[in-house]
Amino acid sequence: MKEINKPIMKKAQILFFVIFFLSLPLIKIGYADTVAAPDFTLGDMNGQDFTLSDFKGKQKVLLFFWATWCFHCRQALKEINQKKSDYKIVTINIGEPKDRVKEFLAKNNYDVYTLLDEKNKVAFSYFIFAVPTFVLIDKDLTIEYMDHVFPPDLD
Repeated sequence: MKEINKPIMKKAQILFFVIFFLSLPLIKIGYADTVAAPDFTLGDMNGQDFTLSDFKGKQKVLLFFWATWCFHCRQALKEINQKKSDYKIVTINIGEPKDRVKEFLAKNNYDVYTLLDEKNKVAFSYFIFAVPTFVLIDKDLTIEYMDHVFPPDLD
């Protein structure tokens, strides 16, 4: 695979942020109106693939984007570890290698279903610029809720 030129990559990142900030008036933080959830496939900690569209028409999905260095993420993971829900709760670690994530989860006794987004592709497709971020997706794969705190009906 060809290495991307760093100045070109920097321009692409700047363009991405400009487009994002120009689109902010169109995005409602907290609740979103009929915004389709981007489909994705990521590997879990056991190397098995998870595909969001497999849940269409079956079950609501709560995505939780997090990182090991994030204090608030650690608090949320403790809560998620104790949640019992009708939702499929999926935690997505962004930007970190599998070994670090595995060690962190084991050290803290978190028993949560975790996907690895090492290259931040899924995080970027959901416009995740800060962690923790919760995204609640309904059975039609529409984003119902997106915020930095638990959805109210899961508290």
